[in-house]
Amino acid sequence: AALSGYSPWHYIRMFTENFGMSPRAYLRGLRMDAARQLLTSTTLKIEDVAGRVGYNSTGTFSWTFTKHVGENPSTYRTRTKAERLAMRNAHTK
Repeated sequence: AALSGYSPWHYIRMFTENFGMSPRAYLRGLRMDAARQLLTSTTLKIEDVAGRVGYNSTGTFSWTFTKHVGENPSTYRTRTKAERLAMRNAHTK
């Protein structure tokens, strides 16, 4: 807000009008996108993924991920891994 020259309230209102969500919700979405990428492309522990996307608490990360994505991080990783293997096997036949 300070860099834009607007008050914090006005900046949040303008951001929400332009992006359809608050800056906090936008940042949460970016974090969850990064978490999904890490969960599918690495073998990092869930707590390490949480730390890399800005969460100090694995519990808070898991709760937020579940609310945002619709399943917990461990289930998401297992499901997407199985889907990737199934696709890979289908392409090799």
